[in-house]
Amino acid sequence: TDSALAVVVLAAGEGTRMRSSTAKVLHPLAGVPLIGHVLSTAAALHPQHVVAVVRHQRDAVVAAISELTEGVVIVDQDDVPGTGRAVELALGALDGFDGDVVVVSGDVPLLDSVTLTELVSAHRAAGRAASVLSALLDDATGYGRIVRDGSGAFTKIVEHKDATDDERLIVEVNSGTYVFNAGLVRDALAKVTTANAQGEKYLTD
Repeated sequence: TDSALAVVVLAAGEGTRMRSSTAKVLHPLAGVPLIGHVLSTAAALHPQHVVAVVRHQRDAVVAAISELTEGVVIVDQDDVPGTGRAVELALGALDGFDGDVVVVSGDVPLLDSVTLTELVSAHRAAGRAASVLSALLDDATGYGRIVRDGSGAFTKIVEHKDATDDERLIVEVNSGTYVFNAGLVRDALAKVTTANAQGEKYLTD
């Protein structure tokens, strides 16, 4: 049976690499802000809850979200940086929720609902605690790498800045799209630290 589903949209980031005064998630694509495409994809999953975590240019991002769609729970990221902290706060706003949580980035507009639906279905069919959508890229520079052991089993995700030279040769990357069992990821995030090159609480940890 399908358990309850929540979608968390990560929209707190500044998008420093874009060198723009506009928040990354508000940049338009085909006349719609990036986050608008993501919210449409989220809605196609018919989730019980949609949570957006905001911080950078908070008011502009919140205004855009409320123009684009209704019923999104807004959560403000605090002074602890990182995607792990963002998801932790989002789960806090879904007190008592124990279904599956889909985590997507507010700046990944081309992720389609078919792919996301298949990811959720595969996650549930296998009874997994966590699933991550990866991609194979010719140039993986800047992306978190999917590290596997000799048998091909997943071992970890390492951010580009924290990766060894060997790990940087890996072409399988993290898309930033996940499905988690809410209770298990809530417990796990409580144990994640900020001991890394960025000083952030990484969801990937």
